[in-house]
Amino acid sequence: DEVGRLAESFLFMDAKLRENITRLMRETSARERFESELNIARDIQLGLLPVPLESHTRSLVDLTAVMQPAKEVGGDLYDYFILPDGRLCLAIGDVSDKGVPAALFMAVTRTLIRATAEDETDPALILQKINNRLSENNPNMMFVTLLLGVLDLHTGELTWANAGHLPPAVIGLDGEVRLLEGRSG
Repeated sequence: DEVGRLAESFLFMDAKLRENITRLMRETSARERFESELNIARDIQLGLLPVPLESHTRSLVDLTAVMQPAKEVGGDLYDYFILPDGRLCLAIGDVSDKGVPAALFMAVTRTLIRATAEDETDPALILQKINNRLSENNPNMMFVTLLLGVLDLHTGELTWANAGHLPPAVIGLDGEVRLLEGRSG
């Protein structure tokens, strides 16, 4: 009868509603776990940013940098640190792709920069060694464009090399902006 069919319909809707609520709770839980992992990855990536320079070094150079990834994590790279010979090494780069894979590739690249710069101070040779290491095992064919400079804090001499990155802009004492000329690659 009609009441029986109505009761059957309500029981069917109740079962479907319970299934949907269970599925929604699983998906929500999985999304929250994923978002939590992304936030942890973002915190780790932000922890890789360079520490402020010592006050003596800051008196010799005006250095400011900000990184705001388009997603929670990304492949933007910048770093600076003092080389064993007292000069300042600067790195600016961008990894192909976005998200977690790019962030991991960025972390590897940053580590290679710092490790290579302990034994080598010529920016071109540092980039060559980094390129060789990154290309050894790169199944996803990711790449990084990278600008690497070494600044003598006492003379102001900047030695730099560019691995496919945009040319650096320099603001002169007169306020004029110019691009540093040089071969890229």
